[in-house]
Amino acid sequence: MQKLKLFPDMKLNTKTVIQSLPLNEDLKKNILSKWDDMDQDLRYEIENLVWEAYFELENVKVDERLQENFQKAKKGEIPLNEDFYKNAFQEVVLVQDQKIHEQVDSAELAAVRQKLELLMKDHI
Repeated sequence: MQKLKLFPDMKLNTKTVIQSLPLNEDLKKNILSKWDDMDQDLRYEIENLVWEAYFELENVKVDERLQENFQKAKKGEIPLNEDFYKNAFQEVVLVQDQKIHEQVDSAELAAVRQKLELLMKDHI
């Protein structure tokens, strides 16, 4: 069986996962702003929680996609074969990859915007 490659174009790390999770934006900003200087024990606990949440959400999304695909298979719209699970998983990974790219890009743009605003404030 071919090993599935998660997020081939993006380096997935704890910071990108934090940005992608459905958490309060203020909480995300607070964590990320303190991340580099954070106490190692606290950082370790946050990393564990964040990755657990990420994989749990991924599992939920794969289960949802499997249910959708079972309905499609019943209707004869897609084949029910040995690649059924792999295809559902890859569909979820593709959607998640796109969402993470969008969210990370948005977060990075917001950070750039904030820095530009500060620079402009100093020169007005």
